[in-house]
Amino acid sequence: MYGPREPGDRLADRFRSYLAVRLEGFPGLSARRLHREIKGMGYAGACSTLTEYLRLVRAVAPGQFERRFETPAGKQAQVDFAEFQVEFTSEAAVLRKVWLFSMVLGHSRWLWGRFCPNQALEAVMRCHTCPSPAVAPICFSSWSTHVVKKAP
Repeated sequence: MYGPREPGDRLADRFRSYLAVRLEGFPGLSARRLHREIKGMGYAGACSTLTEYLRLVRAVAPGQFERRFETPAGKQAQVDFAEFQVEFTSEAAVLRKVWLFSMVLGHSRWLWGRFCPNQALEAVMRCHTCPSPAVAPICFSSWSTHVVKKAP
């Protein structure tokens, strides 16, 4: 009785050859760009309809090869904040937002974290300066990369 519909004609089928030529020359063209182009040629469908059609006809791009690189000791660390909702035992049924500051050293992959009440500048500076006595000199080896604009 009920089931999937039989595949019918697609609105973009009339533009198959044009789309094939454009995608062969420029494989990264977006559906939005192609939609603008064929709309001027009489295409009456929506951009989302064209997107679905392009998923069927576009060549599958091979997966990107991830190039690993190693950094010398003391040259790079990556930092980030992650948000957590926490219920403390001293305040039952009250959810508090806390932030986890994490730092990963590029050379050794050493991971360090600290929970903070916010992401204010004071917290960020405290986290950058106090991860560990062994790491503190590394944190400021290239601090200038974090400065947006220096004072005159």
